Amino acid sequence: MNLGVLGMKKFSSFLIILSGVVWGTMGIFVKEMEAMGFNTHQSTSVRLTVAALAFVITILFTDKSRFKIKIADLWLFLVMGVGCVFSMSLLYLYTIANTSLSVAAILLYTSPIWVIIISAIVFKEKLDWKKIVALIFAFVGCVLVSYTGGESGSIGIWFFITGLGSGITYGLYSIFGTVALKKYHSYTVTMYSFIFASVATWFVAKPWDTLHIVQAHSDKLHIILTMVLMGVVTAYIPFMLYTVGLKNTVPGKAAIMACSEPLTAAIFGFLVYGQNASVPGILLIFFAIMLVNNFGISKDE
Repeated sequence: MNLGVLGMKKFSSFLIILSGVVWGTMGIFVKEMEAMGFNTHQSTSVRLTVAALAFVITILFTDKSRFKIKIADLWLFLVMGVGCVFSMSLLYLYTIANTSLSVAAILLYTSPIWVIIISAIVFKEKLDWKKIVALIFAFVGCVLVSYTGGESGSIGIWFFITGLGSGITYGLYSIFGTVALKKYHSYTVTMYSFIFASVATWFVAKPWDTLHIVQAHSDKLHIILTMVLMGVVTAYIPFMLYTVGLKNTVPGKAAIMACSEPLTAAIFGFLVYGQNASVPGILLIFFAIMLVNNFGISKDE
């Protein structure tokens, strides 16, 4: 392999791992927003709207030609924005708010497993015995996490489903993102995805309700700074890093490397909130995901 290409792939891997680390701080912001009076819908709206504005500003100051897209490709950005980014964010934040940082992150990172299932159904990819074993381990691991990882001992079936839903929609972002990156710059892909995602949040969280909370808060500087940091730190920066890294990395491998997020979330959850998660469940899920990481990935990748 050309050393330049190899270096680019390693740099892309670093960006994806770093994106996971930054994503892992999300729980702290979710809890802080909760304490300020924001519900899950409002926190999601703030996060995605601030990030969308940040992406627009980035393109305005770098290359305005990246605003251009083909009308025929609008469906792709609509699916990525509403079906992936919006859905994943809402489901993930909802799971964090009702369980713990580590549990929500672990369920989110079942995403490579769902990519395998979707690929088998849609693209007719073969399921060999290793993939089947990985799916079994992931399922058992998720069950263990669901019954032992909640702050009150059990997270409940509904929050278990929302956690898995975040994993499915996260996996779909990697799949559709790979398609979009073949046609457009990473800035364009992330910007339009977040524009559609942020607009979708306005239907579940009315902007004026969010403004009322800000107006009623005694320390407006603190609440506004928290809102901006939530959007920039937990959405703009990690999605930018991840999408740029995805340009030179296959989706399945990218999803695995971003598993630095649940580790970061677990550390923050333990250090800041004293939260615990099922160690056997976590290990089973990681073992399954490690197996998935070797599927369809050549030595060059």
